[in-house]
Amino acid sequence: MDRSRVDLRLVIIDFEDITHDDITNMLGINPTHTSVKGDKRSPNKPNSPLKTNNSWSMDSGLGQYASFEDQMSTLLDMIEQRIDVFKMLSTNTTLNLPVLYSPIKTMRKVRPGCI
Repeated sequence: MDRSRVDLRLVIIDFEDITHDDITNMLGINPTHTSVKGDKRSPNKPNSPLKTNNSWSMDSGLGQYASFEDQMSTLLDMIEQRIDVFKMLSTNTTLNLPVLYSPIKTMRKVRPGCI
């Protein structure tokens, strides 16, 4: 049985003149993840490098085991409903749509003598 994990999100980065809360309020969507420029990448490691930019991201809300097609369709619907806000945000920020795909193979249990 094959099962794949897909992490598809829209990421807004490189903003300085607005806050994470401003983006949340403009879009009417709670972020999946945020990061703040200057914070440690790994807070528990004393020598951790610092984050180099602010970021705000959202996903489809369907979960990582939903198909790529379903996640993309849902995310595009969310974007299209707010296209004017995204166009405005794109003038002073960078918008990315990264995809992480991880195929996961699960082994089927085989009884002895059934091979």
